[in-house]
Amino acid sequence: MKSVEVLKVDAFTNRPYRGNPAGVVLDAEGLGDGEMLQLARELNTSETAFVLPSRKADLMARFFAPGGEVPLCGHATVAAFHALAEEGLVPIREGVNRFRQETGAGVLGVEVRVREGRVERVSMEQRPPRFLSTEIDIGRMARLLGTETRHLAGPPCAVSTGLPVLLVGLKSLKKLSSLRPDMPGLKTLCGGEGLAGVHCFTAETLNPEARVHARFFAPALGIPEDPVTGTANGSLGAYLAGGKDLEIACEQGYSVGRPGLVFVEVKARGGRMRVKVGGNAVTVLRGDMLVG
Repeated sequence: MKSVEVLKVDAFTNRPYRGNPAGVVLDAEGLGDGEMLQLARELNTSETAFVLPSRKADLMARFFAPGGEVPLCGHATVAAFHALAEEGLVPIREGVNRFRQETGAGVLGVEVRVREGRVERVSMEQRPPRFLSTEIDIGRMARLLGTETRHLAGPPCAVSTGLPVLLVGLKSLKKLSSLRPDMPGLKTLCGGEGLAGVHCFTAETLNPEARVHARFFAPALGIPEDPVTGTANGSLGAYLAGGKDLEIACEQGYSVGRPGLVFVEVKARGGRMRVKVGGNAVTVLRGDMLVG
């Protein structure tokens, strides 16, 4: 067996043990798919980022959930670039530093903002949003979420900015917080529709800085509820923008005791939208793991 250095980084927060924890392997060269999955399952975070050399970009990032590889992950990207900058593995200077990362969703831009020598925020570009066709019955959706149709704020909408998710609005924070989803049922639904998960949201928030409060359920990826989700909030931002520019903060994670904040920026130019998501991060663990 061989030893691999791993980090655990809490993303979308500047306080330890909040936000969304991600595993990070800064030197994954030589690891096979099975070994990456083994490490991801042992770390047992919603995703682990594996950093590799790239011929197309500054680096390649592969993302593994406990249930398998996913093409893109927002919080693990924030975690990985925070760690790369913190460890001095990418060149950074005061201000905004721009990089390109190769992912399963294509080559995407990443910005690392540095202030007084410290990483202040990591932001990642997402794929141009695609609004996907779906005919999911609103009554079925309510039953799967453990609520009633009258509490939903309209029919579900499927959107992808690199990871296809189903957006479901709730009329109140109280009803969103009280959801008790049928996880096997959601897993079947997402598998049949080719979705990564279901992102539920409401306009009522706890943090005055936030515009929406959200919860993300992804049992098909082995994640019953994800604490704070970059890609899903990117899709939500594209949906809320309605073809216009938008800057919002999305709060998530309160229902699992890990509150965090995702900053979403949408720019609409010539009928095309560009989406970025970003946030803070803090490293909480460094160590070695056996694999093989």
